[in-house]
Amino acid sequence: MAVVFLDTNIVLWGILGQSKPDQKGMIPKAKYLFEDLSKKHHDVHISSVTLAEVLCGIPANKQHIVREAISKHLMVIPFDTLAAKHYGLLWREMKDNGTYCVLQEEFSMIRREFVADCMILGTAISRHASMLYTNDKKLKKLASQHLEIPDLPKIPEKMLPLPLTPLEQCKESHKKEANL
Repeated sequence: MAVVFLDTNIVLWGILGQSKPDQKGMIPKAKYLFEDLSKKHHDVHISSVTLAEVLCGIPANKQHIVREAISKHLMVIPFDTLAAKHYGLLWREMKDNGTYCVLQEEFSMIRREFVADCMILGTAISRHASMLYTNDKKLKKLASQHLEIPDLPKIPEKMLPLPLTPLEQCKESHKKEANL
């Protein structure tokens, strides 16, 4: 059983079913990833930083539903002292080996993005994650030095149509309770 971390974009696609218009094809792939990870009984986590990034785009009156959907399917790991230790080591390593400058030049990465990505990666490393799923090119480059960064799996034809996202399931559950 592997410890797997998910980045913000995977959570948005797979749990919330949300994407930018040019990323609509990622939603079914992320939904299938959740099915696949569940079948394999992997421990699936997100950083509290990832949760914060997800909640930033959700209206305040709907955040409780999103938190409920996430907590049913993922373990939210806090950015704690151990994660901070790994963050500090990562930051120093990236500054010393030039990765920070490369990411700034190659992706026009700003410091704030680098900080958030290092916090997410530091949290994953602190929990002995073996892999991180992300579609963020900057985070892929940063994390590939420390973890396996697999692509989202291809969806077998027999799997279509995919089940509801966890958020859709929570909304259905709340509707049924309201009708009782």
